[in-house]
Amino acid sequence: MKQGKRIEVFDRARAIAIMAVVAGHSYIFGVAEANFEEATIAIFIHQAVTFSVALFMYLIGYFLARTDLPVGTFWKRRTMRIIVPYLVWATMAATGEKMLNGGNWSDVITKVLTFTASGQHYFVFLVIVLYAIYPILKRMNPRLSKYIAIISIVASVAWVGIAEVVQWRVDINEISIVKGGLLTYMNPLCWIGFFFFGFWAGKNNVIVPLQKIAETWWYLILTFVLYFFAALEMVLFYGLKGYLVAFDLFKPLSILWELFSIPLVLAILSRIPDGRFGSWLSRYGRLSYGVFLSHLPMMWWIWDALKMTTGSYLLDRLIVNLIGIFLVYGLLEILHSFRITSSLFLGISKSIATKQSHK
Repeated sequence: MKQGKRIEVFDRARAIAIMAVVAGHSYIFGVAEANFEEATIAIFIHQAVTFSVALFMYLIGYFLARTDLPVGTFWKRRTMRIIVPYLVWATMAATGEKMLNGGNWSDVITKVLTFTASGQHYFVFLVIVLYAIYPILKRMNPRLSKYIAIISIVASVAWVGIAEVVQWRVDINEISIVKGGLLTYMNPLCWIGFFFFGFWAGKNNVIVPLQKIAETWWYLILTFVLYFFAALEMVLFYGLKGYLVAFDLFKPLSILWELFSIPLVLAILSRIPDGRFGSWLSRYGRLSYGVFLSHLPMMWWIWDALKMTTGSYLLDRLIVNLIGIFLVYGLLEILHSFRITSSLFLGISKSIATKQSHK
């Protein structure tokens, strides 16, 4: 693994994380209409890729810890990298939704400004909040970041554990936004924990946390066991309580699985030899922000436009998944070929990206 100014394993990690995001979205949508057997398989697939947001939060924390730019310069660069392409993609998504389903232009503006133009855009708002507190983070003690990470993750597991008990005891029709979604899906504590986990690693220049442990056979088995029982937990709730409760993404075992997956995924990616596949994966990772912003509305628009179905929920989702991963990536490669579109849609300068790719 080459290590220069760019850390190859992190580019690869971005690629794997965004592919997991696409897969997660393609398998979660419409599961309520699938039969129980297909829904169960979809839940296991969906659970396998839920590490994506945790890994993204780790990477953001790492790079913020390693950034030492003046505050003004940092915010200026992040505005061009994050906000400009977000506005472009969000406007396209909201406008497309209006054209397909009706509405007015005020709805388009509202969705863009409230980060609701597409399902995954909540993450952009979260990133902007973290960038806004950059002046505080610059002065943070590494030891403090470690304690915040531990406290946040432990508190998150406890919090969603309470929510799970609440959800278990009441009828599905009695679960309000407070008892259900607010206690689970709106719980940001684990995200904070994953972010400060990465921040601690960045301050200590640890690329793969707990690498020696993460490369052992028993850690692989432990992580798989956490994933397996987290998926079973989802299946159980799906069977007894329905779609809404099963896919409140935050549950105790899910949080632990996501946490343990970070060192494992990074350790595996660090072992990939340099070559065509490794180089392509790294390149995909450099374009991953554009894929993240664009994939969700685009892959469903294309599928709806085709008006096709194989008759199998799982096969339909697999095809949509491939559209989201490869067709969107191909489009972004074209946009990346031109300086203006590369800046607007990907938030990166073509000349800078080209130099980085040759390092």
